[in-house]
Amino acid sequence: MAVRRRMYGKKDHGVTYKQNGFSLFEVMISLVLISIAALGLIKLQANLEQKATFTLQQIEALHFAERQLELFRARANDTTGSTGLVAFSQLGLPAYCGDGIDQLSGSIYSISCKVEDVAGVLAGELKNITITISWNKRVQDNMELSPSHAVSLSTKLSKYSEFDM
Repeated sequence: MAVRRRMYGKKDHGVTYKQNGFSLFEVMISLVLISIAALGLIKLQANLEQKATFTLQQIEALHFAERQLELFRARANDTTGSTGLVAFSQLGLPAYCGDGIDQLSGSIYSISCKVEDVAGVLAGELKNITITISWNKRVQDNMELSPSHAVSLSTKLSKYSEFDM
């Protein structure tokens, strides 16, 4: 009995055998596709990290704005002998806007407080208050000045407070 050897890719008495393995072209195409997918994942990760940083900064800015509004809400007509209360007539003074924000955040935020009297019947008894916290972008492109981000809170405060008796 004669042993028959198989020869891959060559004809043996009219029968063609299949070749095993991948061609160089197939391997190169698969490497290109894997590289494109990997670059897409890297870009996605960088984008997610940037969005997460922005979200954290936005939440911190919102906390600072809420803190400032709470300071303004703790107001009274007569502040003699009290600490932590702001007189209603003095809400617009710069001394009461952003006290301590530099120590808490590492100075990346700036605060702006806008206090205006309401016109009309309630003039002198109601004030419009707008607190704006702003900060610069994390990355500056092409050495140009980047636009800043901002969070604003607005409310109206009455002259009459729950702390007045």
